[in-house]
Amino acid sequence: MRNLVAHFVARRFVSEDAYIFVTMSAADFEQVYGVLPDADNMLFGVTDAARMRGIIPELRGLSSWCSKLPGDLSRAESP
Repeated sequence: MRNLVAHFVARRFVSEDAYIFVTMSAADFEQVYGVLPDADNMLFGVTDAARMRGIIPELRGLSSWCSKLPGDLSRAESP
């Protein structure tokens, strides 16, 4: 789900209570299929909106965790 939300263009279909996610990223295509796409191919996924709503608690937790990180990670000291 994280990759869909972060790297894909999304569109909601209210009448179907679903989302479609689309990318033209060759790197994302290769990660999924193991080969580079032809120039006119794209990668897409469809998911129920209920499933997307189900990840909200996880996203809230990640957002809270991220808010505690230093603003500039390149200057953060290693443990």
